[in-house]
Amino acid sequence: MGALSQEQLMERCVAGERIVRCPNCQRVNVGQVAPKYFYCSDCFIEMKLGKTIEFFELDENGELACLNDIFYS
Repeated sequence: MGALSQEQLMERCVAGERIVRCPNCQRVNVGQVAPKYFYCSDCFIEMKLGKTIEFFELDENGELACLNDIFYS
């Protein structure tokens, strides 16, 4: 499957103020870790919900590394 547009990701994966389906793996094991921040326990990606979904992974030193360039090309 090709990359989805930001609008398609929002429509498919967001309900109200929550991410209910992981845009990466399409599974529903997404939990809220902070206001506007969600985590998929299947593919280990953290997401921030705003006007779009921003994607992050936790790097070795504990900081969030942005993955938006992978998801939005």
